[in-house]
Amino acid sequence: MRKDLHHAYLSIRNRLRTAFDAKHRKYTFTGIGVVAVIFFSSLWGTNAYLIQQYKSLESPAIEDRNGTVLTLEPNQKQEYGRYVDTFPNRVKQLLVEKEDRFFYWHPGINPVSTLRATGRYLIGQRPGGASTITQQLVKNLLGNEQSRSFLNKALETFGAFSL
Repeated sequence: MRKDLHHAYLSIRNRLRTAFDAKHRKYTFTGIGVVAVIFFSSLWGTNAYLIQQYKSLESPAIEDRNGTVLTLEPNQKQEYGRYVDTFPNRVKQLLVEKEDRFFYWHPGINPVSTLRATGRYLIGQRPGGASTITQQLVKNLLGNEQSRSFLNKALETFGAFSL
């Protein structure tokens, strides 16, 4: 087993050396550039879609002539949601402490928690606690609240990066 890993390492190392030698460098960087453009274009499109989904979940409000809300109608999920411009700082602080204490320091996913949950899953233990607030938002916007699958988790991760 150890020889196989060493052989794989040497093979990858040699391919990388070939890809970045002077003769192939132009093609390698062009390929990386094309992949980057496709990736970031996908992120931008996903971001626009998720924002549109978010806006569609606000309940229609019936207001009087002064702008006072008289009643709310259910949204497309038959739920009631009203967005506000301000939120008490203490509530924000408690939410972040409880749900995602590294919220302000990661890019939408917590790589440490994700790796820990993946490792636990691979050894047959129950993985838990890897979703960030951003991933939970994406899960709700995509309508995947009840479904736990690898594909859904990958979509949530991609959506979290896009937001």
